Amino acid sequence: MKKLFIAVIFSFIVFMSCNDATEPTEPVVYVGGSFKDNGQDKACYWVNGERLELDGVEVKSITAVKGEVYAAGYYKDGDDYMACYWVNGERYDLPGLVYEYYGIGRISIDKGNVYVSGTTDDGLRYWVNGVLQNPPSDGIMRDVYAVNGKVYIPGYYSDGSVIKACYWVNGVRQELPGSEGFFAGIFAFEHNKIYIGGKSSWFLDGRPMTEDITCHWANGKQYIYPEIKFIIAFAVSEGDIYMMGQFGCFKNGKYHSEDRERYYTRFAVSRGKVYIAITGYLEVDGEEHKFYGYTVDGEEHPLDGVPYCIYVE
Repeated sequence: MKKLFIAVIFSFIVFMSCNDATEPTEPVVYVGGSFKDNGQDKACYWVNGERLELDGVEVKSITAVKGEVYAAGYYKDGDDYMACYWVNGERYDLPGLVYEYYGIGRISIDKGNVYVSGTTDDGLRYWVNGVLQNPPSDGIMRDVYAVNGKVYIPGYYSDGSVIKACYWVNGVRQELPGSEGFFAGIFAFEHNKIYIGGKSSWFLDGRPMTEDITCHWANGKQYIYPEIKFIIAFAVSEGDIYMMGQFGCFKNGKYHSEDRERYYTRFAVSRGKVYIAITGYLEVDGEEHKFYGYTVDGEEHPLDGVPYCIYVE
């Protein structure tokens, strides 16, 4: 269970990266979450701050393609919480995906098909247009991203003595340089280039937490950041690598801002600007205040509900 729990933490977030579509004149910010309706949680998403209600209780992942909005989350059937996704507000069920805090993973769209990853009793799985798929069996998967007719899955496998990071393309396993003792956790794509975020596998092979190391792979090369420890969100914008987690936001391995000790797990990057969805508290000039909404390079944009995910088109 420990392996699965940490695997899902790394793969859950990130629903949160840039897209390759032609950018509009002004970025459009999509935030998924919930709001209170007569004391009950109700699913919704905001488009540049304007709320649109959904038939459900929570949105956990969101994306958009030329203004078409795709979201994944939960609805309530009696006392049971059931997984689903929405296309422009119309709900579709996800069979076999039960309500868990880390149940819903990433939603991505490719050639009109909807891909949703999530956690089941059998580990991380994914659905295409609501139909459960068979994942690779020669390793452990962490994330699912569909692009240009191909399904990419990062993860790891064991050669019998050590963990090795890898990824699969349409079910065929690909090796990664410097993979021994690491796992691949999440993808980002920009201009048809693939970027893979990863970490050292201390929790898998018994190494102490002091050896926790973050890395990424790009263009067939591994880049290691020994001083960046617990990072669980990853994005690429204009070739720059952004990582977010317990110790703040990093750009190309260095602190992007002075907000170093805040723990953020839901963010997006577009044209060099960092968008962070914040639930609970925001620190400004050393002082905390209650805040629900998102920031754009520190500029606050409050929302009338609770944000769980963010995407910028």
